[in-house]
Amino acid sequence: MQYLQKEMTKRRDKRLKLASRKRSYEVINATKHRKADEDGAWSWWQVISSFLFICKVNLLHIQLTVDELQTEMIAETNRKRRKLERERRALERPQPSAYIVVIFLCSPLKLYCSPTHSSATD
Repeated sequence: MQYLQKEMTKRRDKRLKLASRKRSYEVINATKHRKADEDGAWSWWQVISSFLFICKVNLLHIQLTVDELQTEMIAETNRKRRKLERERRALERPQPSAYIVVIFLCSPLKLYCSPTHSSATD
């Protein structure tokens, strides 16, 4: 009977020892998997963050380009508006008479000189 008791105790101790070893291996394996998952997540975040940084830089460049384009378009619109305003003012302003120039070209005794007549024919 003692032999059986001893054998059962020995088997129980061996089962406990194997279960303890199995448990420690499972903990180590779970730790390895958790570490690998964490490294993968950090790696993914690093890739995403670098991608987002590149996109942000590109967006900043695009935004600068858009700002430059918008500034150029506003400047062009202002130039056209000023040109039209100058043309409008020129049309509204009374044109100087061509007769003033012609009077000086004609003889000083004549008060009116037609632009078609020259002083040589008079």
